[in-house]
Amino acid sequence: MKRIFVFLYLLSILAFLPQAYVHAHGEAGMTIVGTVGTFTGDVDYDNTFIQADVPGRFVFNLFSGDKVDVVGTGVEFDDLWVRFVKKTETSNGTMIFAGPIDRPLFGGAGMTITIPEPGDYTIFVRYNKDDKKIVEISYDFTAFELVTEKPFAFEKEFFVGVGGGFTGALILGLITMGVYRVSRKKQTITK
Repeated sequence: MKRIFVFLYLLSILAFLPQAYVHAHGEAGMTIVGTVGTFTGDVDYDNTFIQADVPGRFVFNLFSGDKVDVVGTGVEFDDLWVRFVKKTETSNGTMIFAGPIDRPLFGGAGMTITIPEPGDYTIFVRYNKDDKKIVEISYDFTAFELVTEKPFAFEKEFFVGVGGGFTGALILGLITMGVYRVSRKKQTITK
């Protein structure tokens, strides 16, 4: 009987432990898709939105046809040339990164980068095989700024509000007390 209780106790502990989930290809975050000719590329990001001033991982994939993640449509490439450009009023924009990325033996070809400020960006990715360009695809995205509320603090507005409320309550109390005294005085006079 004791073994059954120990077993049930351990089983209940395992049931309430936090579960770890593994997501494949864009399910845990977001995917940006671009198409040029007969090629479709996608960029997987490790979060559900791109936040400025927070590092995030971008993973680059290439497929033939207009569908992504279909078995047999993946296109092999050796390396990438990647440029991140912030859109501005000028036609060229402001480049925040440019450089090569080799395709690793395991995992996806990707990089971790911190987008410096909120705004609209374009990623230009050139996929290469045997030192020749396969295709260059551009991906547009927006980086957002996380708005945080400042914690409560006893500032001037707080004290003005408390003082105004106290003054209003005092005036209302004095008026009520005056009306009560007048009505009481009338009652004593009529008796």
